[in-house]
Amino acid sequence: MTQRILLLPLVLAIPVACGGGDGANRDPILLGVVNPASGDLAPEGRNQQEALALALDEINGAGGVVGRQLELDLRDDGSSAAGAMAAYGQLLADGVPVILGPDHSGGVVAIAAQLRDGKTLTISGSATSPALATLDDGGYFFRTAPSDAMQAVVMAERIRAERRQHLCVVYRDDAYGAAVAAMLRTPLADAALEIVEASYDPATALSQVMDACEPVRAQPEPGVVFITFQADGRLILDDAAARGWTTATQKIFLCGNRNQTVFDALSRAEAFEGAIGTTNTGPDAAGVAGARRAAFRERFLAAHGHASAPYGENHYDATYLAAMAIEIAGAADDRAAMTRTAAGAEGDAGDWAALRAAIAADGEANYRGASGEVDLDASGELRPPYYVGLWTIHDGMIVDTEVVTIEAP
Repeated sequence: MTQRILLLPLVLAIPVACGGGDGANRDPILLGVVNPASGDLAPEGRNQQEALALALDEINGAGGVVGRQLELDLRDDGSSAAGAMAAYGQLLADGVPVILGPDHSGGVVAIAAQLRDGKTLTISGSATSPALATLDDGGYFFRTAPSDAMQAVVMAERIRAERRQHLCVVYRDDAYGAAVAAMLRTPLADAALEIVEASYDPATALSQVMDACEPVRAQPEPGVVFITFQADGRLILDDAAARGWTTATQKIFLCGNRNQTVFDALSRAEAFEGAIGTTNTGPDAAGVAGARRAAFRERFLAAHGHASAPYGENHYDATYLAAMAIEIAGAADDRAAMTRTAAGAEGDAGDWAALRAAIAADGEANYRGASGEVDLDASGELRPPYYVGLWTIHDGMIVDTEVVTIEAP
């Protein structure tokens, strides 16, 4: 059976299905989770929790890890950098072997010193800032989602295709937004395009963010790109629509933030009909990798009664890698074991029995993930191929239109 997860504050050890065997009579292994259960990324926090619950349900049902069951030690970071530092510190004090998260790039940047000093394997499924590729983390940070540099390339191509002459780039002035905006500038540098930037601190008056974009709206062939989180993004999008920004009269581009609840909550959702969005995603349905992703999504739907949101498969894969690292090391905290999760006999997402058997035989296993190949390099970065999804708004609903595969960075 699958136990549903509720968003609860601070800390909660969440048991999932028992798998029998000797693990049923031994203390469980706690996996730490830095989770945005509140704040601007609360919907993403729920998505993370549900993906982790599915993975643990499967792992525990197939015998657990080193003969023991897994449980989650959840800490709410409030979607903030300061909250991530506090939550991560609490998990280090708990002595957990692996920490999943933080979900957001600003949180990862904030815990850099804790990563180095805490020496605890840490895996994020959705921290995507390009800046994290060179973070001084002591070698303890890994991520199963690609850098947003890939998404920026695809977004720039779409802006070029729409022949914009004037563009306003609206972005959070943090490790995520500022890095993505910078990466977007590079492929647009040689375009016949005037770019105005509207950066913002989410703690300040969001009703003033679009002020910098007003001169652009009146220019020939204008466009606007929004690089936001969910709660703050909803307020900024509503304000933009109130000022007269619409896809019908200008062009609206949305980098990330593919979440239906955002558009359901808008007062003027019709303004975004036909907007062009991008998001990091998984492989298209065609092919073996796409079939693994489709199978994950079916299992997620059956477990939780609704579809997985973006990055659900990345969080799920992060959980499997954490379990593999512990199984390979035979102990709690051997980050070197991560180098042995992409070698040896193959095992697919959802087939923990096959992965355990491969590890028992050879001390390694080649994990084939729900989000793709999930082959991480020595610095913790995901190797290609990468997948960027294109989407739009049709009749108020998010509609996926294409998956772009990037074979090399």
